Amino acid sequence: MRKDIPDVANALLTLAEGLKVDKLLESVDFDPINEAGFGLGRGVSGRWKLSIPDLVVWGKATFNELEKRKLSFVGGNMVFSSSGSKIVKVQKLDAYGLITTDETQCRVYRCFFFQDDGTTATTNLWEKDDQARCQTFNVRNDVYRNVANKNYWRRVMAVGEDYIDLSREDCEAGSDAPAIGDTLVQMGHRTKPERQSMIQILVSGDDAPAIIWYAGINGYTLEGKRTAIVSPTRVEFNTQLFRLVSGSGAKVAMVADRGYWRQTETYAYYDRVSHDGSLWLCVAPEGKKVTSEPKLGNDEWQRQVNRGEKGERGEPALELRLDIVRGDIFYREGQGFVAKLKVTVMKGDADLTTSFHPSQMVWSRESEDADDDKEWTAKHRDRTDCVEITTDDLTEGNTAIVFTLYNIDGTVHASHAVEFPQ
Repeated sequence: MRKDIPDVANALLTLAEGLKVDKLLESVDFDPINEAGFGLGRGVSGRWKLSIPDLVVWGKATFNELEKRKLSFVGGNMVFSSSGSKIVKVQKLDAYGLITTDETQCRVYRCFFFQDDGTTATTNLWEKDDQARCQTFNVRNDVYRNVANKNYWRRVMAVGEDYIDLSREDCEAGSDAPAIGDTLVQMGHRTKPERQSMIQILVSGDDAPAIIWYAGINGYTLEGKRTAIVSPTRVEFNTQLFRLVSGSGAKVAMVADRGYWRQTETYAYYDRVSHDGSLWLCVAPEGKKVTSEPKLGNDEWQRQVNRGEKGERGEPALELRLDIVRGDIFYREGQGFVAKLKVTVMKGDADLTTSFHPSQMVWSRESEDADDDKEWTAKHRDRTDCVEITTDDLTEGNTAIVFTLYNIDGTVHASHAVEFPQ
């Protein structure tokens, strides 16, 4: 067997005195994420770890410590908010706070909860002006007696030690009446922003499965309240939530490039548009909706790049452009493809990119590993106007991919770079 290069034994291999493993032993198909093959190596703690799909022990097995894990299933959508309860008793109260059986005289539904089951005492976390919601779907009336699908969303009018009063009139249109066995979740508050947010995990519906963030819920609607969603079909985040932290500790909002300014569109803080030959950044107060035109003297817009004054007509100069046509400069380790870079050489309105000899178009890499940079550059000599970047091309520190356009005499005409931060 070769010791300096990979080798294959086509027959049974017997090691008379055993096998000593210093670093790692794994099968060819080892994949811990997809639970395939087997692997023996050191874990993040430095201790040895064996990963294997099945283990059969014919004799006695002794474990100093055994951790059991299993997959679990939760049916129904879940809400993570400030409070929630299950109703154990309901009373109808009239305008004087007296119990009534007349629905027309009812002003609030007093919903009682278990506060002490004999083993655990809990605190009522509901607050006045919270919004309590109950939703039950896919219940078969022919299987369970006196059970039906239910949906209501009502305002909390008062809070007691083991109950809350839900308004009969202040509710979502078409709301059902509360009943014993209903599960309530807090979904919004009329005035307190800190109680107007929630996270919802969907296991059914159009976006399911998904995790959704909401903020600003102060009425009986979720329209316009979503700030983020993560699902297999889409991942969306409100750019207003993002802040980039500089080395000095300053938090800077993330710019959202919106393309050309359109009179029919609405813009917000740190939206950026192109208009009248210039680049404009919206600097209106956060939360304000902006429809005004970007121009000098408008405090809602800041001009970042001016188109410049028109000069005398002459011979247009060569202009070198280096663009990311697919992907982004931000990436995560192991994701594979990161970005595709494309070079364009313009002279006025004419695209002259294909007129240059390949030897004049050179891609290179700049990082903290100078030797590896030279090897990378040599491997990419055959690239011309495009190059695809994967995580294998990037180093642990910041990595810059550089394109240099050379003149025929070998002098540098122009050079541009795209930096990928780690």
